[in-house]
Formats: sequence, structure tokens, C-alpha cells
Amino acid sequence: MKRTISAKTDFTEQNLPHNRWQLFGDLFKHRFGFLMKAGLLTALFFLPYFIWNTIMLEELRLLANTVTETNAYEVAVKMLALSNTKNAVNVLFFGICAIGISGGVSVIQKCAWGEIVFISDFFVALKRDWLKDFFFGVILGLSYWLAEYAIRFVPLSTLDTTVSVLMYGITTVQFVLIAVMTMFSICQNAVYQLSILKLLKNSFAFTFKGFFPMFGIMICVVCPVFLLFVNNMIVDIVAAVMFSLILGFGLLGIVLYADCLFDKYINKDNYPQLVDKNINRTQKNDKIKKK
Repeated sequence: MKRTISAKTDFTEQNLPHNRWQLFGDLFKHRFGFLMKAGLLTALFFLPYFIWNTIMLEELRLLANTVTETNAYEVAVKMLALSNTKNAVNVLFFGICAIGISGGVSVIQKCAWGEIVFISDFFVALKRDWLKDFFFGVILGLSYWLAEYAIRFVPLSTLDTTVSVLMYGITTVQFVLIAVMTMFSICQNAVYQLSILKLLKNSFAFTFKGFFPMFGIMICVVCPVFLLFVNNMIVDIVAAVMFSLILGFGLLGIVLYADCLFDKYINKDNYPQLVDKNINRTQKNDKIKKK
């Protein structure tokens, strides 16, 4: 059986999109099926995370229902221990999720460049450099563990209000920053052959240069995951389905925004052939001059 090429029609230079907003629209229209498949494949790597956290959050909910006036502290300690168990395993699952994201980002990046790409290339991309992406996912998992630990530990402590607020703030901010750094690292790893230290250094810089747009896109993609905290099996299933359906298109937005920064700070001087690849800004400029 022949594999189906993601591109049903090729763009000529004259009708290439003028910017990445138009490129997103063109890919959404012409590569909808491919993006959906890439997103669903990526979502499979999140399945262990969803199953494990659904089970553990239900256990935490049942434990919380046993609280009385006399055993509140003991139950809180047990919940902290159970939460630590959940997040210790989550560190591994975050790494697995990062591997899946790397496969999705790799094939969607090629699609955005207008290259011929097969959905089976998803697995080729995983073999190429999965260990770095797994490392980034593990770091993010540890960061999340720290943030949730602070949330559950502070109520058990005798810290004053100011220190408690600082702990909440610092641990939350560090998780958000590392999450954005992780996404930039995975996007870079799909394009360049760089060491882990170089990827981290670049990602740190990109996080402060383009934090808000990247963070906004990521929130839109992962918002269904927040439904897990409702602690309802049906809601959890709905959350997983919603997340799977929008993931491919969210990754496309992430890839296109990352490309904007890569063009400006890396490609312009080092890889000029990648600058505005599959985009024709000249035609738009010519129309403006004629007016």
C-alpha cells in the first residue's frame, strides 16, 4: 500500500502565503487531516499521564472526603505523601509526553516548510534524538512536582503569610518558565543539531524574548487538561478527547511562532535558507508599492 503524501497540492511561488497567519490558515485548510493525525499520534504519548492522574486524583478526592475536625492534619499529611507518589511517577510520564511532542513538532515543522512528509515520519523523528526531548520532559516533571509540593506543603507548615505567598509565587513562576523553555527546546531540537547545553541556553533567551505569545498558545492547547481536576471520570474522558483533537493545530501554532524567533535570532545569520521558508513576503510588498 502506498503512503499518502500530506500535501495534496503544491504551492507555487506566486500563491504562497504572505505571512505565518496566512500559512496557518492554508495548512489548516489543505493539511487538516495530516495535522489531525499528527496530533492524535502525539496524544497517544499522553495516555499514560491521563490514566495515572485520573486514578491518583480520584484517590486524593476519596482521601479528602475522610477529613474531620480531629484528623485534618493527618489526612493532609497522607495527601501530601500520595501527591508525591503521583508526581514521582509523573516525572517519567512528562518525559514520555515530551518524546511524543517532539515527533509531532518534527513532522508539523516539515509540513509548515512545504516539504513532502509522511505521517510515518513521526516515528523516524522519534528515533533521531529522543533522549534530549525526554530529558527536557523530565526536568519539566520535576519542576511541576516542586510546584505542587509547595501547594500541598504550605498549609501544613507554620510559615507566615508573606513567606507562604512567596513560596506559591516562586514555585508557580519557575514551572511556567521551565514549561515555555521546554517547548522552545523541543522546537529547536526538531530543526538544529545542538548540544543540550546549547539548547537550554538558547531556550532561556527565547523564553524572555517571546514568553507571552508562546505561553498563550500553550495555555490554549492544554486548557482541556485542567478538567482533570474536576475528578469525574466522564469529564476526564471528555478532556482527553478534546486535548487530542486540538493538539495538532496547537503544535502548528507553536511551531510557526517558534519559527518567527528562530528566523530573527538564528536563521538570519546562520541558516538563511530557512528564513521565511514556504512564505512569500515579496509579493505582498510588490502590491503595496503598486498602490
